[in-house]
Amino acid sequence: MDDTLLERLDILVTSGQITDQIRRYVLQKATSFASEHGIELTEGNAGSFITHFAMACARIGRGEPVVEIPASVQEVADRHLDLVEVARTMFPFDASTITGAEVGFITMYLCVLLGRES
Repeated sequence: MDDTLLERLDILVTSGQITDQIRRYVLQKATSFASEHGIELTEGNAGSFITHFAMACARIGRGEPVVEIPASVQEVADRHLDLVEVARTMFPFDASTITGAEVGFITMYLCVLLGRES
């Protein structure tokens, strides 16, 4: 993971958007996913993913998950059901608290990281 991504997470912590616990969790999960798939996480390929994943964890932790998903994001998720299951397991919360919208957005970012969607 490049320094810009780490700085991005640090800014989210210092601005009070996420906790340090979420920062550490996102780092661990994103790094593990990248290692498993042979991907180098950079600002260019993972900046939006890291921010969205961290903010989604914070929202779900507060009980305020995103519930609406744009049709275009849902269509991407529908084309990659294997990654929907991966995305569903990435959150550190009980499955009943995670919305389909939050899973759909993470699925979209995983597709981009893996080059399945542009």
